[in-house]
Order: sequence, then structure tokens, then C-alpha cells
Amino acid sequence: MLWKRPRTWQLVGLVLLLVTAIVFVVLAVTARNSPPPDDFTPPAAAEPTDGQVLASFIGDSYAQGVGASVQANRWINIVAKANGYTPVNLGRGGTGYLATSDVNGCGLAFCPNYLRMVADIPPKTQVVIVSGGRNDVGAYLRDAAEVNAAVESTFEAVRRAFPDAEIIAVGPADTDEPTDPVLAIDRAVRRAAEGVGARYVSMLVPPVLSPELLSADGVHPNDAGHAAIAARYLSAILPAA
Repeated sequence: MLWKRPRTWQLVGLVLLLVTAIVFVVLAVTARNSPPPDDFTPPAAAEPTDGQVLASFIGDSYAQGVGASVQANRWINIVAKANGYTPVNLGRGGTGYLATSDVNGCGLAFCPNYLRMVADIPPKTQVVIVSGGRNDVGAYLRDAAEVNAAVESTFEAVRRAFPDAEIIAVGPADTDEPTDPVLAIDRAVRRAAEGVGARYVSMLVPPVLSPELLSADGVHPNDAGHAAIAARYLSAILPAA
């Protein structure tokens, strides 16, 4: 039998198949070697310590603590210390009410959106804090109704799972004059929170962040920025002295 030269389309197919296989292997290795957030603990194992209240934080990179020099300087740790919480950090960079993330955003192969993170809240949680929303701006521009529905579904899911817990909604933060989509998402968060009897904290009125409160990347809060977010939260939640 005479050897036949492969046709051009067959060669292209083989090359594409080889490239796909290489990409798959690289992604698999990357995902396997990517470390989780520095304080990641299996949530189901979380227990309140020393009579403290177990509080779970769902959020984006701000909640995860990106930009803070040490864990103690993250806004959720400052808030936890002031309130006597044992914190569970479920913050994952790049995520939102609808947005999901991966190793480039959260340090894990895949990080689900807030609604799907509700399932990871430890059963003994007494306070649930849901923060963020800026990562949903792109989705909001494509389909505002879908984002609004995701926000509402998230808070309804938290209330169903934890009917007796205190729920606190922290709206998205922005360093510039808030854009219309950010303001709209913030309003959706407030409405959804009020709908399930949750408390709401605004990070936009007035804006909690300014350029000098950002880290070198110009996006995430530095230590002073994390402190400012914590101060805004505490001023809204803690009773006046």
C-alpha cells in the first residue's frame, strides 16, 4: 500500500489536538500546585473558640485580604477582633454574586460565586457577612436582571440555611466616583438584604476608599484601606459609645 500524504485539514486537526492536550496538562498542573488562600480551613471543621461568635465572611478579594501586609490587618480580621468573632474567611478573589474565578483570581482551580459558597458556610455559624459586588459589573452590563436575581437568591439562600443567624450585607466599594452599574448593584444588595431582614452597610455613601488607601496595584486596599473598610463597617454595626 502506498503511503498517502495527510491532507492539510488533517495536519491542522492533529496540531490542534496536540495543543489542546498540552494546554490541558499545563492547566491541570497549575491547578494542582496553586495554593489556596493562606488561612483556608475546611469550613465544616470550623468551631467558635473561647465562647466567641462564629462568623462567616463571603466575599471577593477584599474579603480574602488581598493588599493587606499580614492577616491581622485585613478588614475582616479587624472586624472579627472588635466584635469577638471567630472568623471563617470564605472570601475568594474574582468572585461575585454571579462571577466565578480561578487560580488567577482566587488561588484555587475554581472558586464559585457567592450563591454556591453558601453551601460552604459552617453549620454552627451565627453571623453571616456577605460583601462585594464589583466583580459583577461586566455581567450587569450584559444582563442586569440576571445579576439582580443572583443577589436576591444569595440572601434568600443564606436566610433559608441560617434562619436564626444575623446576616449583614456589605455593599461594593469603589475608589472613583461610583459608576451607574456599581450604584445599581449596591441598590440591589440593599434591597435583597432588607428583604430577608439583614443589615446593610454602604461603602459608597460616602466612598470609603481613596487613591492613597490602595496598594501598589491600584485596585486592592492597603493596610490603611482595610482599616477604613473595617471602620465603616464597625461604625454602622456597633452601637454608639
